[in-house]
Amino acid sequence: MTTEAKPKSSGFVPNIISGLAAGLFSIPEGMAYAQLANVNPIYGMYSGIVATIVASLSTGTILMMSTLTSAIALATGSVLDKAGIQSSQLPQALFTVTFLVGAIMFVLGIARLGSIVNFVSNAVMTGFVAGTALLIILGQEHHLTGYDPVGANYFDKTINWLRNISQWEVATVAVSVAVIIFMVLLKRIRPLEKFAAIIVLVVASIIVNVFHIQTALVSSIATIPNGLPHFMLPNFTLIPQLALGSISVALVALAQGAGISTAVPNPDGSKSSQSRDFLGEGLGNLAGSFFQSMGTGGSLSRTGISVGAGANSRWGALPSGTNTRRVSPSVS
Repeated sequence: MTTEAKPKSSGFVPNIISGLAAGLFSIPEGMAYAQLANVNPIYGMYSGIVATIVASLSTGTILMMSTLTSAIALATGSVLDKAGIQSSQLPQALFTVTFLVGAIMFVLGIARLGSIVNFVSNAVMTGFVAGTALLIILGQEHHLTGYDPVGANYFDKTINWLRNISQWEVATVAVSVAVIIFMVLLKRIRPLEKFAAIIVLVVASIIVNVFHIQTALVSSIATIPNGLPHFMLPNFTLIPQLALGSISVALVALAQGAGISTAVPNPDGSKSSQSRDFLGEGLGNLAGSFFQSMGTGGSLSRTGISVGAGANSRWGALPSGTNTRRVSPSVS
């Protein structure tokens, strides 16, 4: 099923609304994905700011949202692990991967090699994304129930989690389940479908705070500083150690974003270019690597949220990036 890019209205207002929706969605999703890579969740949130804005202004697919995805996060974590990166080398090693991913994408775009994604098997990407989705679900057990399971791997932790249902926090479970149900219901109401993410986050946060429901806040996961992400140089001495793995991250990101041009055609009728998308995604990563961003790439789900909320031009990603930072400290 494809996402139709046929905006019914024009102007800045639809883009502001879509940006707010995508920005709010980026906060919990980005932080959860960063945890897949075993890095500070704040870098997942930062991945939806500079990199997203720069890419949106330069990709060939006008409505594409380039940001951190589960597959990119998982691949990044694997690269850091296999390269033997120590905690003392973080976070600069993480940003070095982002820089390398951006450089690889940029070079492929300049060389007009957008067609290489046609050689990536659909079954391979489907299996990879499905496996990543399963890891995301299993990795959020403690946030969903308030009980942090123990075990050597995800399977052992899940068994431990199920065996200790009595230790689940009732309030946390109630809030989690209520939010999921609320989101599903709103998505079925067509007039409210575009604003579902905004409504759910705002209403749930208000209820939790008004009734003083004891549940973990975003601040329980990571310390979120005030202000925009600071300029920080990658560690270029680690390039030889991370270069080969970064190629795999770049290919995963490019393959994921390859179908967006088909699913979301340009609203002005112009033809999208895979090579131009490579170029734009590369520029986004190159810029983001200096502002504490993880690797990013075209995200069909985030693009769908943006378009579904009314985005009709490249400017739809601008409020998304700024809103991600503006609302983050107060989201619970």
